[in-house]
Amino acid sequence: MDSLTEAQKKAFAAANRRLGLDDFHFTDTGVRRRSPDGTVVFSSDPNESHVPPHIIEVNSIAHLNKLIGCQDDAEYDDYPEPNQEATHQAVRRARSKAHLRKLLSDETKGNIRRAAVAYLKGDPKKVEDYEEAINATLFPTRVAAFTGSDLNVANHTTHKITGKDPVALNYGTITVGANAEIKVEVDANITAQAFLQK
Repeated sequence: MDSLTEAQKKAFAAANRRLGLDDFHFTDTGVRRRSPDGTVVFSSDPNESHVPPHIIEVNSIAHLNKLIGCQDDAEYDDYPEPNQEATHQAVRRARSKAHLRKLLSDETKGNIRRAAVAYLKGDPKKVEDYEEAINATLFPTRVAAFTGSDLNVANHTTHKITGKDPVALNYGTITVGANAEIKVEVDANITAQAFLQK
């Protein structure tokens, strides 16, 4: 963190606060396991993760949007067609999340997922008619948070972001070495005040 400007430190602290952590609380202390091939796993599953995750319970799309701090992107344009009344009725009739999934067509479920992504990446007001369906089908969920001062992906190694739940990383600096990669296999939000590639 010493190499960051005061403005960058404040931005890091703000992202940590959104995740429910103290300004400079680091969940990643730098002590971690590695796979035999050198891969480091950041997973929402604590048994799989080489770095212990900080698990956050998330009850709504609005809460998720607050956690990951997305700004409305005026250029984002992948919005689904307006939600149908039949979807609202199915949400009200469903006895459980599993029952609701049976009541909805694959196309409708796809539109709900598109609306959730649009809510996070675009203008939430443009998909507010989907909010009830998003919350009923995709929530509650969990987010695994990883925070630290510096994340160094050594030369010729991989850092894998995986798991069944979304993942949020907040680091002061992320440095990726030669022929190294960050492999993202799950919905993830990565925040770094400085991103360097060697």
